[in-house]
Amino acid sequence: MNRKTNDISAFPCKDENYVEGLKVNTYEQGMTLRDYFAAKAMQAMISNSDLKNGPAVDGVSVTIEIAAYLVADAMIKERNK
Repeated sequence: MNRKTNDISAFPCKDENYVEGLKVNTYEQGMTLRDYFAAKAMQAMISNSDLKNGPAVDGVSVTIEIAAYLVADAMIKERNK
């Protein structure tokens, strides 16, 4: 797989196809791992009743969706150590 580390699939699915009469396995890419991590982070942020206008990152208030991807990027960075 020649994809960026943060662009790998969260849930790749095996799909059997036939090319010139030979069975080959391909993989449906689906959602990226980064998107999956961001969705989980956003879910946690939204469920926090103290969070009204989005979290602060380095003292600057950001929207929840931006914060979710910042968390996802940090998770991928830590995962790749």
